[in-house]
Amino acid sequence: MKKYIDYQKIVNKSLRKVIKHVLEHIQDNGIEGDHHLYITFLTQYIGVEMPGYLIDEYPNEITIILQHQFWNLEIEKNYFSISLSFNNKTENIKVPYEAITSFADPSVNFGLQFNSNNSSTNKTDSNHAENQIEVDNSNLDSKNNESDNVISFNDFHKKIEE
Repeated sequence: MKKYIDYQKIVNKSLRKVIKHVLEHIQDNGIEGDHHLYITFLTQYIGVEMPGYLIDEYPNEITIILQHQFWNLEIEKNYFSISLSFNNKTENIKVPYEAITSFADPSVNFGLQFNSNNSSTNKTDSNHAENQIEVDNSNLDSKNNESDNVISFNDFHKKIEE
């Protein structure tokens, strides 16, 4: 087996820390200004906790929006938990950071997207470092949005045969 630096795994881990830091900021300060977050995650991922009827309705992915009505935001090392309203019923959910497939704050034109090579492994393998990562216009200056650039790290990643 050929040894190499797994840059993709390193970047993946770092970008997920960005999400954690943003959530910690919101936990401490609330959502300020026009910020609102779209967080999409795999509902079948190991460690995700949410009511069965939501998993039935969203068997693969669900997008939650953090803007005005959310409660009990708790940030842990490997996951966050939050209470949200679904059909006028408050529900508690727990989301491991590794389950997140996209994260966006449209108010500042910021987004991260994590694409999996094989989504079936996400259901059973909690250490799936083989994710492909795309960063969508990570410049936080919303005035500089002449084009929505997506940088695919796969363009710079040498394919490794196992």
